[in-house]
Amino acid sequence: MSRNLNRPISRACSYVALTLGVSATAASTVTLLVGLICAWVAAQPGYLALALTGLLFHAASIFDGVDGEIARATLTESPRGARIDTVVDQFTYLACFAGVTIGWMREGSGSTAMTMTAAIGLALVLSLLRA
Repeated sequence: MSRNLNRPISRACSYVALTLGVSATAASTVTLLVGLICAWVAAQPGYLALALTGLLFHAASIFDGVDGEIARATLTESPRGARIDTVVDQFTYLACFAGVTIGWMREGSGSTAMTMTAAIGLALVLSLLRA
């Protein structure tokens, strides 16, 4: 998925961003905004919101590569930029996870949504500890 779909689209976006003079930090900001919009949409009830959440999360995944591609192309790679990229990624994941939980609860799942969120959160932590 990443190699055959995301990467070619990301490179095309990077090319456009480079021609417009967008910096790697600005590209990270766009990724964060898409992620936050995704989280907000995920918190809305309904099938349309669910489908749009999937598309926006995929868009955030595609845009995630743009900042690094810009940094490499402009020779502005730095540890600070790498940290910004990591923080944006993790914040996007957490915000979307929270948004999906809120969306489940607004759909009427109540305690089931909280139980599922706790189980998934625990599984994520355990998988990170194992790695």
